[in-house]
Amino acid sequence: MNKNTNNHPQFDPDNLEGAFGHLSNKDIKTRDRIFSLFNSKFLVKFGTSAVYKASRLGLPVSFFVPKKLYRLFVGGENLKQCAPLVIRLQKDKVFTILDYAVEAKSGEREYDKTLNENLDALAFGKKYPGLKVISAKISGLAENALLESIQKGEDLTENQKDKLKKVRQRLDKLALSASENNTGIFFDAEESWVQNPMDMLVDELMEKYNKEKVVVFNTYQLYRKDRLDFLKKSFQNAKEKNFLLGAKIVRGAYIEKENERAIKMGYPSPIHQSKSDTDNDYDAAIDFCLQNLKDISVCVATHNENSCKLALDLAQKYNIDLNHPHLFFSQLFGMGDHLTYNLANAGCNATKYIPYGPIKEAIPYLMRRIQENSSVEGQMGRELGLLKKEIKRRNI
Repeated sequence: MNKNTNNHPQFDPDNLEGAFGHLSNKDIKTRDRIFSLFNSKFLVKFGTSAVYKASRLGLPVSFFVPKKLYRLFVGGENLKQCAPLVIRLQKDKVFTILDYAVEAKSGEREYDKTLNENLDALAFGKKYPGLKVISAKISGLAENALLESIQKGEDLTENQKDKLKKVRQRLDKLALSASENNTGIFFDAEESWVQNPMDMLVDELMEKYNKEKVVVFNTYQLYRKDRLDFLKKSFQNAKEKNFLLGAKIVRGAYIEKENERAIKMGYPSPIHQSKSDTDNDYDAAIDFCLQNLKDISVCVATHNENSCKLALDLAQKYNIDLNHPHLFFSQLFGMGDHLTYNLANAGCNATKYIPYGPIKEAIPYLMRRIQENSSVEGQMGRELGLLKKEIKRRNI
């Protein structure tokens, strides 16, 4: 299903001017150097390992991570530093999704701190209309042990019940603020052993806040064998309870962790055995969402060109405007510009997913992203190949 030809001549991912016109010659050369390094799995593995160790030892990780690398993938250390980027992207017809990319810390005080940071990001959207959505992790707002207890079906202690009440209050504050600021909120999917209670909590928010417009989005990881069916069941539940479904569809980010845990604990892995099975479910999810776009708002979050082209073909098949408010696309900041900018130029709702946070605290996120994307077959090579072509085109 993933072998798709482009029937939309206005969307051309090979259009170098469209992909890189916003970058200076210096920017192009910097990216070329960085992606050349990323194309080496050995260097990625060695470099990320060294940075992790330095972080654990309390060494100044900023010494190990060049500012150019940080700035390529991270919007800034705080919201104020992100503002010029949000404005610049909007001028290029690209919307912003902001993510406070600090690894989750435990404790009620830390959860409230994360809540306040996300509330500030939602308020930020009032000043900057280019901010379309913020992204949040429930693991940054709730105790992992609590989520695991709920997933296992254990009877909660009074203390746990009180903690769950506080989690619901935090989530409700976020959804209410998103609604009032006319900004969406994505809740990321996480590990399978804590995902069920997260789905439950997000469903509660969607039922409350997605009555007339889509404010709250759940995330569906299609590398899981059960997620396509779960997406369909989520939609049926939304129809029965009379609310709109918000769906961010991704392939998935925890494949090694999921498989290792399954082997260690002796249960079948929830992850598809082949990439083609994941691709098929992902593309089937696009089809399902577009068939039901009146009642589903979907973010096609992918760096896969064929999936983007498929979404456009299906939009044409189902007579859907490319700028339909319930259909948008997203790629990570610093990558996939040949998709984001050319989708925007084709009239689609294109977004960049932009993490932000203090360099020391955002490093684990940055390293994980580098590892994830260097492991995707052909992805770094594709990015590097396009940059080489652009260097040749510019004769620099």
